[in-house]
Amino acid sequence: MNKSIKYLNFIIFTILLIVFFIFNTQKSISTNILTILPDGDNKELLKKFENLHNTKLLFVGYKDFDKNTLDNLKKIEKQLLKNQNIKKLTKNKLIEEYEKRYYYLTNQLDTKKLEKLNIQRELRTLYQQIVASPFSFQIDTKDPLNIFKKNSSVKTLYLNIKEYGYITILQVDNSIDTMEEYQELYNFTKNIQAKDNNIELFSTLFYYVESQNKIKSDTNTIIFIAIFILVILYLLILRNIRLLLNTLITLGSSILFALILTVWMFGELSIFSVIFGISISTIAIDYMFHNYMHNFYGDKKSINKSVFYGMITTVGAFFILSFCEFKLIEQLSFFAILSLIFSYLQFTFIYPYLYFAPSKSTFKYPKTIFIKPIYITLTAFVFITFSLFNIEFDLDIKNLDVQNTKLQQLDEFFTTQINSDKKIAVLISGNTLKELIENTTKLTKKYPDIFTNLTKIPVEEDYKKLEQYDLYKLNQELNKIASKVGFRKNMFQDSYKVDKTLPQYNFEQLQEFGISHYKTKFISYLVVSSKNYNEIVQEAYVKSLSVKELFQNDLKNSINNLQILASLTIFFIMAMLYLAVKNNFFKALNYILFPLGMIGFLSYFIEFNILHIFMIVVIVSISIDYGIYMNNNSIDTQTQKAILYSLLSTFAGFGVLIFSSLTALFSIGVVATIGIIAIMILLLVQNNLKEEN
Repeated sequence: MNKSIKYLNFIIFTILLIVFFIFNTQKSISTNILTILPDGDNKELLKKFENLHNTKLLFVGYKDFDKNTLDNLKKIEKQLLKNQNIKKLTKNKLIEEYEKRYYYLTNQLDTKKLEKLNIQRELRTLYQQIVASPFSFQIDTKDPLNIFKKNSSVKTLYLNIKEYGYITILQVDNSIDTMEEYQELYNFTKNIQAKDNNIELFSTLFYYVESQNKIKSDTNTIIFIAIFILVILYLLILRNIRLLLNTLITLGSSILFALILTVWMFGELSIFSVIFGISISTIAIDYMFHNYMHNFYGDKKSINKSVFYGMITTVGAFFILSFCEFKLIEQLSFFAILSLIFSYLQFTFIYPYLYFAPSKSTFKYPKTIFIKPIYITLTAFVFITFSLFNIEFDLDIKNLDVQNTKLQQLDEFFTTQINSDKKIAVLISGNTLKELIENTTKLTKKYPDIFTNLTKIPVEEDYKKLEQYDLYKLNQELNKIASKVGFRKNMFQDSYKVDKTLPQYNFEQLQEFGISHYKTKFISYLVVSSKNYNEIVQEAYVKSLSVKELFQNDLKNSINNLQILASLTIFFIMAMLYLAVKNNFFKALNYILFPLGMIGFLSYFIEFNILHIFMIVVIVSISIDYGIYMNNNSIDTQTQKAILYSLLSTFAGFGVLIFSSLTALFSIGVVATIGIIAIMILLLVQNNLKEEN
């Protein structure tokens, strides 16, 4: 055997591994749910919102209620502030600068108080407060008469919560934006929390970290179970360690190859696509099993036509599905096509030169009970009809993401304590900056509890409003009376003098105010009360930022699109099936109908999401391979064994996802497991076995 051929699999794997790390492919794998959502305006607007709403907060709570509770909280705060990325809550510097410069425009004039204003009385009261105060008394020289309603200033907050303790809010540096930095901050805070059971910490950054850790943990568990099943399969049944090593290397190479090219095509890849891709690569083991069990590797026979038809059918199905509008399915389909073709080429054209003669296995295939195919077909139709009357769809895309109940409860607790009413962010737009601010002003007048930075931007209309009131005259009277009351001369000379220079903004400054530009519109966000939310989003210039609401229509369209593609896929599979088996077409058709019927029966227990539907099509495209293998020629023990081994390897790839606690992966796993059970039943009840000599 030529040595270069002998080690060709390992050489290919090494080259792909080097390319994988040279291009930092792993850094393009994301846990962000946005990577799986359909492309379009809604997705781009959500990304814009994430960039605008970039204030990262850390909520700190101390659960105790004695005289030392506040001191303990301050000690915890001091420890947290030792981290350079954690600081006390402060105002945005640009906004603070504008509030000082445009004081009279960013604060609301109390017109009722102005009408009844007695300057002399107000100044005498202020003077008496200064004289009576034992400490230094701070005078607001911009508004000594207190006729402007001040915006609340940001300061360190120690909030006393009845029957709980105290909470405070810190700020996380906005410059940190990588998962490594999030993880480092998370570990730092958790180490402090571990020292005292009374400490409770929450930040939205924790969602990213814990989601990634949960996905990694699930992935490691799934990979361990899958490898364990494959090792048992190879060592106890096939008893060929060299074949095991080469197969694992081939699968690894196909995964790396698919990862590199899929990342190159999409730029960013969902972690769910990667996990599914790893699972789907195990389908290629079917190609190896059928070639190996029929001695295509020992005698260097020509190409196994059944395996070729099976590969073309599966790849063709994924090619049709790759046109789905749902980004996750598009990514999965491309990954599957690249992985399966790569594996097929290796298993078909390299392995015959490695020489793997079939070992004599002592494994005995279980006895079969023959049932006429027509009865199986009728049973499948009953199940399918039942499912059509019961099927319901879950259109909430968030349900596919990691469900972190503990963090959600902490999130709700801290949010409720800071704001008695739940707040919701919405997007607001305008064709011009002026129109954006006008739209915001309309809403803030009607709903005063709206939070936004847009009202802090001075515009020409603000000047016109102030011109109705003679603030210059007020300044003259104030200074004249102040001297008589006892204040030093010219102490209030700058009071109520309005800076009439309109500010000029660049794009960076607008972003500081929470403003961005999308297509032809200026956009920003408002934080509104949940009780007013439904009314506010009815405005033409306001858009919901709820992932469920934004993508519900997109998901409906994706499901409709997927149903059309699924129909085309099944038509393609049937055409390939007819070409492959012809005379046994209706018998082989049960490998489509029976798994469909059994999976459809699930609709009695659960709502179907888009991944259930996708996986149904995948199972059909896989199961038809077995229909081709079992009905192409006479059925012998080697074919039966090869299919049984393939089913076990498919379960190792897909079925193990049923052990995942992640909805997206569990959805794939449960459909795969039922599909595998359905195929196993068909193997046991539909085929007459002919022993090979």
